[in-house]
Amino acid sequence: MKYYRVTNGTKTEWLIDGDLAQNIATDWARAATKYKLTDTIAIDQFIFSMRDHPRLLAALNGQVTGLRCYMIGIDKGTITVEQTWTRRRAKVKVNAINSVAHPTHRHADWISTIHRNPALEEVFRRAPDPNTCLLGCMCANVDVSDNGHKLTSSICTYCWEWVNSTKRNPILKTKKLRTKRTT
Repeated sequence: MKYYRVTNGTKTEWLIDGDLAQNIATDWARAATKYKLTDTIAIDQFIFSMRDHPRLLAALNGQVTGLRCYMIGIDKGTITVEQTWTRRRAKVKVNAINSVAHPTHRHADWISTIHRNPALEEVFRRAPDPNTCLLGCMCANVDVSDNGHKLTSSICTYCWEWVNSTKRNPILKTKKLRTKRTT
């Protein structure tokens, strides 16, 4: 099945119809030229089988490259480049989608920061509530994510709920050693 992703850097839409994707890209380009914005709008095509769930999820998270169908570049309201490919060209760079599963890119950055640092993940797992977790992070001087976003109480609450609703990182699992009793 073919899917089309229309992106402009801040917004992303997934569609099944290529003509509808072209219409949305054209509307976004008209808005960018009308309001004199600088933007790059692109349409990427993905082909998935119905049973290929891991690849679909990887594409939704921005980990799989699509085939570029259309691109338009706008600089301060002036169209600088517009290209359409009849033979689809593979993208060279993967544009990660920041807020697929999370409300904002700040939330997504904090979740990835937590999962990259096992000690920080353990702090979020052991805290009894989000407020205690925020206090623990402030005391440990962990108040900025890897990409420089400050930890707020709403982000901490979201991350605490996210971490405590997902499976534990396999690195953090510890096996209890059983000792034989000898009499």
